[in-house]
Amino acid sequence: MTATDWRLAVYASGQGSTRSRPPPKAERERILAEQGDRCFYCDLPFGSIVSRGLRSTLLRVTWDHALPFALSGRNVYYVAACQVCNNLKATSVFETAGQAIDAVRARRLVKGYEP
Repeated sequence: MTATDWRLAVYASGQGSTRSRPPPKAERERILAEQGDRCFYCDLPFGSIVSRGLRSTLLRVTWDHALPFALSGRNVYYVAACQVCNNLKATSVFETAGQAIDAVRARRLVKGYEP
């Protein structure tokens, strides 16, 4: 099956989308409440500031696909993540949430992000 065939199969099924989308508002509110308005990966509260060298960054909410959209073409399985962790995770796939958290936290240390 070619890449084009795979895409057609996913999109024609009604399960795929041509672009990544955030979850619906009610789901966003539920996820934020479940996570206590904190990043799924680093557990820092949204709105806090992290530093990398001399540069400071305000952590804001982004919606991360636990199963990357780039791989699945589906808008499902979201977590609330800060932009730093979401970018560090990128399209990586992990077997468990714990493995994802450990990997992203290790990448944060290597990149020098500090609360």
